[in-house]
Amino acid sequence: MVKKSCVFIALVIVFCCVFLLNGCDTTIFLPKTNITIGTWVDDIYTNQWANITFTLPSDCDLIKINAFEFSGQIQDFLFVNIDQSLVISLTYVILSNKTQKEQTAEDYLNTVKQQLAASANKNYIFTDDFENVIIAGEKYVVMPSEFSFKENPTETINYQDGYVRKFDAAFIVLIITYTDDAKESADSFLSSITQIN
Repeated sequence: MVKKSCVFIALVIVFCCVFLLNGCDTTIFLPKTNITIGTWVDDIYTNQWANITFTLPSDCDLIKINAFEFSGQIQDFLFVNIDQSLVISLTYVILSNKTQKEQTAEDYLNTVKQQLAASANKNYIFTDDFENVIIAGEKYVVMPSEFSFKENPTETINYQDGYVRKFDAAFIVLIITYTDDAKESADSFLSSITQIN
């Protein structure tokens, strides 16, 4: 029961973090951007614009959402593994003005870091430096973090890693939230993402 509660709370955190910090079954072309939302055919996700594809892990459930734009961000997908407390989402942050377009992935993550550190109900711990990782042949900057809830800080440590890539006047933001039990599943998912071409 505690694990399920943690997953639900983590799910809420993913949405809140992404939407407050800066806004699928069919491909959607969004006006004023080149961003297109990926498609799902059975359990296979493909996004031609981002040049990524993967198969939904067999122990995860896709939360069906219609892609939508909110406050300059576009939510593409969200899926969860309740048994292992794993939540994964993909969002695109539209860089619509000159200042935003000059931001690097590190600048964006520094802003996110400051806002998460000010969280009223969570204790976040961050590493000092961002890391560079390669996902599907492209460089992403990752901000690893861990958090606990202030009302019960000794209960469960949750991990939340934000992977950011600047591409085509947008940030591609992949957020993976998990507990110790799901670390292997999170790593396996990351290594399963491949290029389309």
